[in-house]
Parts: sequence; structure tokens; C-alpha cells
Amino acid sequence: MYLGTRKVASYNDAPVLAPCPANQTTVTNPGQATALITWEGPVATDNSGDIPTVTCSPPSGTNLTIGRTTVKCTAVDVSGNQDSCSFYANVIDNEDPVLAPCPANQTTVTNPGQATALITWEGPVATDNSGDIPTVTCYPPSGTNLTIGRTNVTCMAVDVSGNKESCSFYTNVIDNEDPVLAPCPANQTTVTNPGQATALIIWEGPVATDNSGNIPTVTCFPPSRNNFPIGRTNVTCMAVDVSGNQESCSFYANVIDNEAPSLAHCPDQAINRSHGSPTSVTGWKEPMATDNSGHSLTVTCDPPSGTGNFSNGQKHVICTAVDEYGNQDSCSFYVIDNCLHQLGMEDGRIENGQITASSSWRNSASHGPRNARLNHQRGTTTGGPYFAGAWIAAINDVNQWIQVNLRAVMWVSGVMIQGRDGYDRWVTKFKVQYKTYGVDWQYVQTLNKQEDMVFDGNNDEDTVVTKPFPSPVRATVIRIQPMQWHGRISLRFDLIGCEDPEWHLIFKAVSSTASAPMNTTNGLDEYDPFQVWKTSESLNENIHEAHKLNAKYKGHYKSSFARDWAILNIDKVGSGSH
Repeated sequence: MYLGTRKVASYNDAPVLAPCPANQTTVTNPGQATALITWEGPVATDNSGDIPTVTCSPPSGTNLTIGRTTVKCTAVDVSGNQDSCSFYANVIDNEDPVLAPCPANQTTVTNPGQATALITWEGPVATDNSGDIPTVTCYPPSGTNLTIGRTNVTCMAVDVSGNKESCSFYTNVIDNEDPVLAPCPANQTTVTNPGQATALIIWEGPVATDNSGNIPTVTCFPPSRNNFPIGRTNVTCMAVDVSGNQESCSFYANVIDNEAPSLAHCPDQAINRSHGSPTSVTGWKEPMATDNSGHSLTVTCDPPSGTGNFSNGQKHVICTAVDEYGNQDSCSFYVIDNCLHQLGMEDGRIENGQITASSSWRNSASHGPRNARLNHQRGTTTGGPYFAGAWIAAINDVNQWIQVNLRAVMWVSGVMIQGRDGYDRWVTKFKVQYKTYGVDWQYVQTLNKQEDMVFDGNNDEDTVVTKPFPSPVRATVIRIQPMQWHGRISLRFDLIGCEDPEWHLIFKAVSSTASAPMNTTNGLDEYDPFQVWKTSESLNENIHEAHKLNAKYKGHYKSSFARDWAILNIDKVGSGSH
């Protein structure tokens, strides 16, 4: 039936779907790999006037997984016509992985002989909200040889989205290994520095090495290049590394005192005892001893001062100082009884041939040394030549001398001197020299032995002036050396002293086997017992006695007698009992 004219809608027009939802970006739900996504719309209209059906896939309110998901919304009208639009939902994973448990702190010691230790650990384990297993790395990694000290280790977990989680712990490598100290210096033995109680001791090393590779500090106590005292001192050397580990070694420094004490103020060669009973006790001031050790020493004299009887003749005294290390020094002297006898110039016991001089004025017969006898007077012998009343030197200078060869070792205690008989000439000052077999000339010295003794001489031509020596000297030859004079060098003299009993025994022993040959060396006319001694074959009683003397005084070479004895070399004589 026809109802009139109107326009009928087309059944094939698509609905209109607008507006399409905007793109969505959100983060995962806590602890999950998804996020709930919701949106409004879209709204669809249709030319039919009916409300089209709108559906989205996936629908709003869906938990979408991590990443970008495209959502398509479609509107369908009753005629089946449809329209669609799309947007995306982006689910971002911004949640860090979970890294647990972090390894505990580690402490260990170095590998033997090395500066490192192998460190290993288990874990850590990482989980992630994404459900994927994160990558876990540690730096430095487990199984690494770590150096001495504390090293921080960081472990990091990274998920597929790049989220990170880290934890840290430390590894402490302790060096408990001692250094090596080698070689230890050898034991040292040396002697004291001269005059000191110490010795400078020097050693090299020791050298230390360490597993750390660092050079340990080495110290020795006491240190090298140090003055060590007498005796044995233990030295400890210690090496300390940077971790405080120590190693030590020890040796000893032994300082030996082999220096003899020094004896001072020993009485001179002899003490002249001219007063009192021949057997009276004689005393003297004992020598003083000093020692490089600095210790006080006791001096013992045999026999001691103030003890013992000293019979006529002489007594040999030996004083000895011994330090605590057995080193010793000794000196000796003689106590001589009444050694003040004239020795024979005046009475002729000293022969003319024993008297010599450096020069003689005019001629040796009239003015020579034979005229130097004490109290000799000038004059002319019956039918003979003229003799001056003194020895007169040809030259007036300090190089002139007159001497007497005693032809034996004698104790000489002084001189008696006069000027020239009948003339205004005399010596005002003089020195005295003396010598024994094998010993060079020596001057009589002042009591403190600081300088040569200068004696005051005469003030006129006739007065006898007696000049004792500070102490008796042992001599075979005595020489007077004028130093100042009045008018001209002119003098008469005699010597005062006594026989040396011990030397007399020796001289008697050697003279009993042969005639003593004469020695004219340097113009001197003297007996030389040494030559007789070397050729002697006899072992008579006197030689046995001389051997006893050698045994008694052997080792005391500071005495004049011992020096004479060494020259004679008595041990070369035969093989008899001593």
C-alpha cells in the first residue's frame, strides 16, 4: 500500500564511534607483572536512531601484562554495520627486582707466600615481579684472588625492564704471615778500641722479604755502627711488615778487652836506702793503675811496701796490676841498700883505659880524660910529662863529653864534681847520660820524667859538689855532658853508686868460661859478655844460678835487668836445669 512520499534510511550506513579513548600508560601493580587498565567510552551513534553495540578488546578493567597492548573498540548497529577505533595501553614495569640474601662479610687470610686470598661466596638470588629471572652480577666476582685489606663487593640484579637492585658486602684479606729475615748476621767478636771500654761493631743486613711484596722495616737493637761495651751483648734484629707481622733473629757481639792496664808513678829504676838498719823495713808509694775498662784496679807489689826485711845489697820489687779480664801490666824497681860508694875514679879502681872524652885540649896526655879523677892535682911527675889538674875539652860547646866505661852493670846514684886544680875554670851546669848493653843512650831525668835533668855544677875550682840522681840508674857507661861553664870546660869527678849483685853474678858466670872480648865500637872500650855467653859451653854453678835469675824475672821486661837479660839470651846456654 502506498503511504505517501518519504525518505527511507539506507540500511548500509556505518555507525559513528567517537571519541576513541586516548592511549594509556601505567605501571604494574605492586609485586605483579600486570596493571589494571580502565577507560571511558567510546560512544557510538547510528543513523537508524538505534544505539549501536560497542565492545572493546580487551575490555576496560582488564589486567594487562607488561608492555604495549593495542585495544580495539567496535560499534555494530542493528543492520550489522560497524565502525571501530584503536588505542594502546602501555604497562611499564618500574619495580626493582628483589636481591636476597646478600652474602655476609668475609674475612680470611692470605694464601701461603702470596699477597692475595681466594674468596668465594654463594648467591645472592634475585626475583622479579615480572616473573622473569633477573641477571645477577657481582664485582669483583666470586672466585677472585683479592689483595690484602678490605675490598667492597657489590652485587647487582637487573630485570628485563632495566630495573636494578644491588647489595654490598666486604671481603677482608688479612696478612698473618711473618716476614722472612735472612741471613741473620754471624756472631761478632772483636777487641776494644784503644784506650776505651767499648768497640765499634758494624754488620751488614739482615734483609727481610714479605709475602705482601712490600719491604718490611728492619731494626736491630743495639744498632750496627754502635760502640758495644766489654763482654757479650745480645743483638736482636726484627722485621715488621705493614700488617704488623714480625720476625726476629738474634746474634751476639762479644767485645774482648785485651788491653793491659797502665801503671803510672812506678818508682824509678831503684830506691836508694841509705839510712837505717840494713834489714829495716822499706816503704814506697805504690804505683797507680788505670784501665781502659774504667774499673778501679788493685796494684800488688811483691814484696809489698812496708813489709819484709831488705838485707844488704838489693831487693827486686815487682808491682803488678791485673784487670778483671786477666790483662796485666807490671813494673819493677830495686830497693838498694846504701848505694852511695865512690866507684873508683879517685882511688884508681877505674883504669885510665876506661875513661874517654869527646876531645882534649892541647894533648890527651896532659889535658885528657885520665886527668879527670876527683881531687887529681896538676903537676909534673919526676922526669915525666906535665899533667893538668882536670880534663879540659878542646872546644867549648855543649857537644863535649867525658865518659867512664864501668865494664859491668853498676847502680850509679850520682856524681861528685870539681873544677880544674889551680885555675879559675869549672863546669856550672851539666847533664848525665847512661847506657847498658844493647840499650841506647838515655839522659838522667827529673823525678817526674818530664825532662832531662840539668844539674848545678861548681862555683869554684876545688870544692867537691855531690849531685845525687833523682833515683839510681843501672849503667855500664856514664857520660857527663857540660852545658855551661866558667872560663873553660874543665872538670874532675867520681861516680857514686854500688855493685849490681845480680849482674855481677851473670858477669861472673860468663867470665868464668872465657876472657871477655873487647868491643871498640864508636871508640868505646868495653867488655861484651854477650859474645862470651854465646860461646860458653860450661854449665858451672854460676850459670845455674844465672838460669835461676832468668826464671825468676822472665816476663818482666820493663826492668832494665830484664832488658839486659833478653840481650844475653840465657836460654841459648846449654840445656841444664833452670
